[in-house]
Amino acid sequence: MPKKSIFFFCLVFLVCSLLVTGCFSSGKDNGDQNGTTAPVDEDFLVGEEFAEINEEGVEGYRGPWGAEGCFTLEDGAVVFDTSVPDAYITMDFTNDDLAGTDYQYAVVTLKTDKPEDAKNAHMKFGNTGRSFTDWGIELSDTYTTYAVDLWANGLTDWGDAGNYEPDFALNKVGAIDAVVYVSRILLTNDPPEYIEYVVGEEFSAVDGEGYWGPYGNFVLEDGALVFDTGIADAYITMNFKKSPYGYQYAVVALKTDNPEDAAGATMTFGNVGQTFAQWGMDLSEDYTVCELDLAEVTDWSGLEFAVNKGEAEAAVVYLDKLVLRSLVETVALD
Repeated sequence: MPKKSIFFFCLVFLVCSLLVTGCFSSGKDNGDQNGTTAPVDEDFLVGEEFAEINEEGVEGYRGPWGAEGCFTLEDGAVVFDTSVPDAYITMDFTNDDLAGTDYQYAVVTLKTDKPEDAKNAHMKFGNTGRSFTDWGIELSDTYTTYAVDLWANGLTDWGDAGNYEPDFALNKVGAIDAVVYVSRILLTNDPPEYIEYVVGEEFSAVDGEGYWGPYGNFVLEDGALVFDTGIADAYITMNFKKSPYGYQYAVVALKTDNPEDAAGATMTFGNVGQTFAQWGMDLSEDYTVCELDLAEVTDWSGLEFAVNKGEAEAAVVYLDKLVLRSLVETVALD
């Protein structure tokens, strides 16, 4: 065979080989929608402040949508009323490239007024939907945060808005008249031990970090909020920049120059106000971190945080840290 013919044949073979290799390597691995089969490292926050209906996308969601009269948005939560016939709500996530292999867990914060009834409603993520009972979720009438294993429950793909397939849905199914509240949805591959809202760790300015205020009788000193009970009718108040609903505990760091006297001052979260002693706090002249149970706090519609003179006479109280916290309960299938 002439040398030119041999050269031409080899060239054609090489080009064809490259084209064939390109055809097989340019596609998405295993049919994934975003070109990866491995879980992603960064969490995806769908929502923790469901404050508005938005078709264009707010936080990490679009919607919600649903049957007429079956849902409202209230205090940063989606409120789903199963008493409405054929009640349902749906949401799409703003990440349109989600693949079933991206996230193993959904962390959701929920409560209901009727746990025994609400357990028969269905919750859906992507292509997998089932009752709360079948998800392994034991609902409560106080907000509880659950980490559910999406893969173990059969999720292989997310919704397709073009085909009216939602990323998230709630359906009445077997529930009668329970009301379900959803205040947070997070997708992750590493469920946290708890969800935190840092109100303040550096009180160095008015309207800082996660708080509005403070207002009242105070000074800001060395990153602390300093409250002098020696002032007649002394008080301070603060409101939070995000909804406090859904958090089970408050973590506070405090010290005082007079522990015995300061024990009579009062601290208020939402609708519950009591003395430091009644909160079970053992105040000290050195900063002490205390975790306070907010189980009795059911209404945050008024002042969200306050400290008042109460029975204290001349103590100075220093607040160095205020964090709201919700423990995450990892749900295992039976």
